[in-house]
Amino acid sequence: MSTNSNIAWANHTWNPWVGCSKVDAGCRNCYMFRDMARWGQDPTTVRRTSTQTFNGPLHISKPALIFTCSWSDFFHEAA
Repeated sequence: MSTNSNIAWANHTWNPWVGCSKVDAGCRNCYMFRDMARWGQDPTTVRRTSTQTFNGPLHISKPALIFTCSWSDFFHEAA
């Protein structure tokens, strides 16, 4: 989990799983597919992240804005 997000409206990012499926035309220019490929990861493989990452929000002691699933779809059936 990122503790210092560069996103203006979020304090943290959290990806309990990563990867997704392109389901319609709205997915054509998805930044997640581009960025995961840039980092050498397969964006079409949906997988759970490490236990440490998965449990990351449990260790935040102050109220925070958390961007959840920036590299996936929270409601993806494979997740």
